[in-house]
Amino acid sequence: MKILIKAWLLGVVTSFIFLLNIPTVHAQISLIHDFFPSQNFSKPAAGLNNAKIQSRSVSISVAFPLIFSEGRTVFNNKIYYKRRDFSYKGFPGGNPSINDIHDLNYTLTLQHGLSAKWGLLAFVTPGLASDFESSLSSNDFNFQAVTVFIRKFSPQFSFGFGTVYSTQFGQPFPLPVLAINWNNGKNLRWDTILPVSSTFRYTPTPKLDLGLALGLDGNNYHMVALFYDPAIFQYDNTIRQSGRT
Repeated sequence: MKILIKAWLLGVVTSFIFLLNIPTVHAQISLIHDFFPSQNFSKPAAGLNNAKIQSRSVSISVAFPLIFSEGRTVFNNKIYYKRRDFSYKGFPGGNPSINDIHDLNYTLTLQHGLSAKWGLLAFVTPGLASDFESSLSSNDFNFQAVTVFIRKFSPQFSFGFGTVYSTQFGQPFPLPVLAINWNNGKNLRWDTILPVSSTFRYTPTPKLDLGLALGLDGNNYHMVALFYDPAIFQYDNTIRQSGRT
């Protein structure tokens, strides 16, 4: 029997991003680390009043574009991997066995100029999110697609609207999105697709970007818990966790 447990990880991820631009192919490599301090359960079950969970993660991504029609059409390819580790304190009868979970996905992004003022931004992201403790099944896969139409008002500002379809928050559903792109014409840039992500970038040199990223990241991690006390957790041993960071 499979039970869906929505154990939300709440918080805003603020990550300092180092991006290495490779001039020959305009590729990007990023490495991100985030950390959630030890927290108690907001509504602890019996025996879990003193239990705490700590979480940290490391992610790496590699992206490279394919440019067509003299820059009017750009396909960007991105491969992403994230590992999140957990540590536990105060759990009776031993700690839960969910020590690490993994997220692996591929994103294909299309940027296409429709006219002098209008453009299309679309991307699809198929992926896996699991602890890989059992054989892969449909529960390990997720999917997200976004389509946005953007109007350019000036070289420094553009605004757009569209929709996102995602299976990463428990149930598949569409959601409206807003896109805002701003730059100061020099070395500062703000790119956002609300409510999915927002990125601030500072480019001190042509080969280095420094940035701050805020994101809503929901994944259904398919996990198999091997050690726990059924009297406390009262769930079968196959669970899925929906994580939001």
